[in-house]
Amino acid sequence: NKKMRNTNKKGFTIVELVVVVAVIAILAAVLIPTVSGIIKKANIASDTAVAKNMNAALAEYTAENGEPESFTEVLNAIEKYGFVISSLNAKANGNLYAWDKENNQIVYLDSEFKAIYQNVDFDFDDLCFVVADSSVQLPDGSESVALTADPTYLKNALAAGGDIAIADDIKVTGETATDKNFVAADNAVVNFGDNNIVLDMSGEGANYSGLWIEDASNVVINGKNGGITVANDQKDNMELYGIVLENANGADPITVTISGGKYAVGGQVVYARGYNITVNITGGYFESFNEDNVYYGGICPVLNAKNGANNKFVLSGGTFVNFDISEDGLADTCAKLGNDVITIADGYKVVEEAHGTDTWYIVVPK
Repeated sequence: NKKMRNTNKKGFTIVELVVVVAVIAILAAVLIPTVSGIIKKANIASDTAVAKNMNAALAEYTAENGEPESFTEVLNAIEKYGFVISSLNAKANGNLYAWDKENNQIVYLDSEFKAIYQNVDFDFDDLCFVVADSSVQLPDGSESVALTADPTYLKNALAAGGDIAIADDIKVTGETATDKNFVAADNAVVNFGDNNIVLDMSGEGANYSGLWIEDASNVVINGKNGGITVANDQKDNMELYGIVLENANGADPITVTISGGKYAVGGQVVYARGYNITVNITGGYFESFNEDNVYYGGICPVLNAKNGANNKFVLSGGTFVNFDISEDGLADTCAKLGNDVITIADGYKVVEEAHGTDTWYIVVPK
């Protein structure tokens, strides 16, 4: 008889498998925090280097131009030296940069707002935050922030007020009556620079707006080529508004200044719908894509105001597309608004320029 070969192969026992899994788990528990710690340290080192470079740029700018007077000037100075504000989220999760306006320095903070890098000690109340998004929770009372393209964070920052710079295009795709881009703080400054709030919404009866200023006075809105606009396929949507101003009870008059930027929508471009509102326009570009807009009893698609509410627009600058703001033009096109709702400031006049099929009405000094 031939001897039978034993072909059975010995496998791992359950005990051996448990031991292997346990060893792997122990190694992971040891190595993962170590690797994470190494990555975090590398990110912090990189962020610190960026902060130092921003300070070097700020020092050079200050030597040439004097100390910056505003947060917006600091952002412009940093961009001038090659930094892209919208890309300045710190690599280390939750950390962020800020400008110390008292000592004119950029500081780098951890997620608990403790200084990782600074040139000199600073007072927390003097900080203006350079860039943040919805993953960063700023402390209560924060007033100054440059924004990335984050609509959620935009709403929070606008509500807090302060000096706010739009650091990248922000597309707004949803809005409710309680979830608007509210500016609800006095003395707020909103600077668009070259960036836009882009309304990309469809719906009936929505009354969407780029900025909604409610019961807030001494608000300043400015920009270069940026401002408020709409998605290309929604230019005829009369439910999309640019800037809406509300002063519900009107007991305390409010003043808003628009000094620059570009505002082009299908609905009302600037609409004073509350009471006792004065809008000083010293610059900017204003265009309604829908010239036949007759909402709210007025026929002024660019500058409109609630009837009999003691609202007024005072113009000492600005370019108005197909919107005749000359004395004769206003008497005709805005008759329903009442007398002197839109006035040209003393020392200024309106000139006309042809731009293709459009006519621009521009307010200039006499």
